[in-house]
Amino acid sequence: MPIKTLTTAGFMLALLSGSALAEPMPPPPGMMGPGHGLRHFLHDFDFDRDGKVTRAEFDRGSAERFKRIDKNGDGVITQDELEAMRPPRDMHAGDGPPPPPGE
Repeated sequence: MPIKTLTTAGFMLALLSGSALAEPMPPPPGMMGPGHGLRHFLHDFDFDRDGKVTRAEFDRGSAERFKRIDKNGDGVITQDELEAMRPPRDMHAGDGPPPPPGE
């Protein structure tokens, strides 16, 4: 496998590892606010819930995220697969649904 592909895949996995794009379910109640990133990380990677993430847990969490993104299971994450993980743009507007045509 070319180094560029591995580097790109590694970068994208790192980028998505803390991203809501790869989150399969919402975090438990009370996990919003200051420190959310750390709590989110622990929620996703601390499989035995001991408040620590071992290398084995990190590897497992990373492998599971990669597998969720790599929809066709070919061992490569494509731009199409990444874009499929992204919520629709209008969800980020914050103002509700777009107005009807002509308004």
